[in-house]
Amino acid sequence: MVTNSIRDLFHEQLTEQPKVKSEKELTGYNNSLGWVFLSNDFSEVKSVRTYGTLFSISEEFDFFTPNTFYRKDKRQKSTLRWLNAMVIDIDVKNGENEGMGLMEVLDRVTESGLPTPSLVVRTPSGGFHVYWFFSKPKRSSRKLNKHYTRIQTRISELIGGDLGALGVERFFRLPKESNTIFTSVERPSFDDFYDWFDIQIQEENQERKEYKQGFCTMKNLLHHPAIRKLMEGVGKGKRDRVCFTLALAHKVSGFSQTETESILQKWNRKNTPVMSWGKVHRKVRSAYEGRYHGPAASHIRELSDMEFSYVKWEQAKPRKERTYSHLTEWEKDVLTYIKRRKGSVSGSQRTLANEIKSSVDKTKSIPFTTLKKVLTSLEEQGKIRKEVQGSGRSSVTILTVVEQKKEKTVSPKLTKEEVKKKLMGSIPITSEDRVVGGSALPSFPSVPKKADLLPPTTPPTISIPRCVPASFSSLLVNLGFDGRFVFGSWGRVQLAFKSFGIPFRLISSNSDYLELAVSAVRSTVERKGSIVRGDFQGTDSFFKYLFGTVKGMLQTYREESLRDFVSYIEELPDLRLSFLGSEVEHLLAAGSFADEAFLRDQLREIGSEQSARARRSVYQTTFWEDSSFHDFRFVLKQED
Repeated sequence: MVTNSIRDLFHEQLTEQPKVKSEKELTGYNNSLGWVFLSNDFSEVKSVRTYGTLFSISEEFDFFTPNTFYRKDKRQKSTLRWLNAMVIDIDVKNGENEGMGLMEVLDRVTESGLPTPSLVVRTPSGGFHVYWFFSKPKRSSRKLNKHYTRIQTRISELIGGDLGALGVERFFRLPKESNTIFTSVERPSFDDFYDWFDIQIQEENQERKEYKQGFCTMKNLLHHPAIRKLMEGVGKGKRDRVCFTLALAHKVSGFSQTETESILQKWNRKNTPVMSWGKVHRKVRSAYEGRYHGPAASHIRELSDMEFSYVKWEQAKPRKERTYSHLTEWEKDVLTYIKRRKGSVSGSQRTLANEIKSSVDKTKSIPFTTLKKVLTSLEEQGKIRKEVQGSGRSSVTILTVVEQKKEKTVSPKLTKEEVKKKLMGSIPITSEDRVVGGSALPSFPSVPKKADLLPPTTPPTISIPRCVPASFSSLLVNLGFDGRFVFGSWGRVQLAFKSFGIPFRLISSNSDYLELAVSAVRSTVERKGSIVRGDFQGTDSFFKYLFGTVKGMLQTYREESLRDFVSYIEELPDLRLSFLGSEVEHLLAAGSFADEAFLRDQLREIGSEQSARARRSVYQTTFWEDSSFHDFRFVLKQED
């Protein structure tokens, strides 16, 4: 047994030897320890909580729980105490992953952007149990357990893991000297997996937006070419998953369990080889008894090797036939209303709600609650500017349309020296360098070849999502990085802003935030190199340094802004200071401010300034009314 690895896994959750009764009476109950469950066939289970017992009986058992529990009699999610490792089961039975070796497993892990595994165990059937030990155990909670399973599912999908072996409470193969085939000193944190999963979800959402074909609704799900292809039968290695996926597709299409089983039993005859009748029956029963809302689109794409996506609702009715309008439709009506009044309107929000009519039905006004949501959305998009004067029923809201600047699409001709400076990040990127909708950038002019400067004659064709600002993407593309690297860098910037509570969608709309992100990239390139200059030090190193740089620059920016704010409020009269405090409270209540923590800091500084002024006022009043001061003044008068 790899004893050192086991100690790295459980840390202080297990004791060396059992505590004697007198020791328990002195120290009391310890809520940091955990129970490990051991088993061979999952019917008989033994629980241990000391390293001595675990090491002495380890050869008698094949499976254990890498995550620990606070009860020794119940192995359930509800009794879980510590999350110690992320574990994936890669199965090679039933034709899946046939012929896979250790190097292919590690290659899949690397291609997925995951850290190096801490340990890999070989199973008797030829499969693998891949372990990532956490650098620090994570305390279990219901929300965290669900997120752990979501991350585990995503990893399994990418590296070919068994989607039936998921869960925080599951047994996995016990590492021993005889079955451990790979170890490393890598100990990632759970937050590393959280960040990795966040980036994966962003990329998946972007990929779904880019689908041009293969889209369908629930109504014609079974008629989609990808489903029809699966209904023609599959070979060994896919039958189980395809059967379960087709059962879910028929379930959400309105077929009963009996009808679905009859259809899939006939479908089973097309498979090579044919599955047993009982296995098809169990797959259909599992699909109908489980709380599944429909088949996973990613599974259908993988199994059919075709583009596929669908929605679980029908297309929206025409606006005339609907009782309610979508927010996007009301946004257009609100913008039209403001533009027809020379781009600016004012009044109470309830009055404005009564005056703004639907473009389809002139008798229908926008609901007041909907108007507030629409104004918040338009303000976040940078399409309008909202100002509120006063408070309560006497407040007046001023709405002004923000003019949208048109971007130039023609790049000016640059000299060779200017191109060199631009590639080195010495001059700022202008609006002429925009990448619109992921289109390829124009070819660079020729640059003199040097040992430390090897720019490509033409940059590679890249695809960059629209969500990445042009100034940010252009800078990295000009330095030789491809679209995937640009998107990964933008993901690190988003995570850095997220750590301060700033939503992703507001980074691009704030010029200060965007300028900060671009400056952070320039600083990172100076430290970690670029492909064009030929001194690039690696993706992981670049991403980690960029993440830390953005956080540091954002922290400095917030501190400087707060100091400027304090200097500003010190000069304000009492009435204006009180009014400013009301405005900040209103912004907090509205929930539309990008940096809520910074807004609360401002409110705290306003309160401190008001308290200081109140203390000074009380001190001055007390001093002038003090009797000893009057006596002193009388003595001076007598001497005169």
